[in-house]
Amino acid sequence: AEYMGGDTCNDPGRLEIMYRDGVLSRGRFEQLVNFPWHHDLILHEAGVPPIHTPLTTFHPLSDDVKSRLLLVHTAKKDVPPECGLRTAMAGVEHTVRLEVVPPPHRDAISLMDLLASIDIFRHLPIAFASALMQTGVRRTFEVNEYLVRQGDAGETFFVIASGEVFVEINGTKLDKVFTTGDYFGEISVLSKDKRTASIVASTRVVIYEFEGELLFHLLSDAGALDKLRNVSFMRQQHS
Repeated sequence: AEYMGGDTCNDPGRLEIMYRDGVLSRGRFEQLVNFPWHHDLILHEAGVPPIHTPLTTFHPLSDDVKSRLLLVHTAKKDVPPECGLRTAMAGVEHTVRLEVVPPPHRDAISLMDLLASIDIFRHLPIAFASALMQTGVRRTFEVNEYLVRQGDAGETFFVIASGEVFVEINGTKLDKVFTTGDYFGEISVLSKDKRTASIVASTRVVIYEFEGELLFHLLSDAGALDKLRNVSFMRQQHS
């Protein structure tokens, strides 16, 4: 976790005086003096009090805390090298990266969130959603790769997890694009006809591909098939 301290003048001595003088409430005083030094990355301002925190506040900190601390609002030349403190450096080359442990079942959670964001899936019972998730195949396409080609058999349905694609009909690129959370391929699944258009990646794209027959039965049992048919009809009218 990351923590950034603003212009709080994190000076325990000054804070104690302000509390005794009634400037700070007990709760606010305790919040300020009990600074959360346990975070993985701490960005803390430093400089000339009373607006900024004096460097003497940081000197007693352990080496472990100092290794996770970067000072801002102060120049590197003003920080003695022997104190073990570091300033945050400007520039992309000084980007700080934290190692993040992915949560258990991350892919399943991401797919569930993706499906929940789509109108035709939003109200599916959990049992139906579970069946749908178990059949989804995750695939990746690079720029200008064809996800589907016009005239191919249309037996699967696609949901975009990330990226953007464009529509191509008879070799002509249309203005229509699909992006994260959009779906396509339903026209061929419903009509049993061949693909009515080609779909081409305009960026790197991650999609989930679902078996059309299963989708048809799941949505039919859940009462959502009419909604998909309406969407399909509108798309055909505007293609």
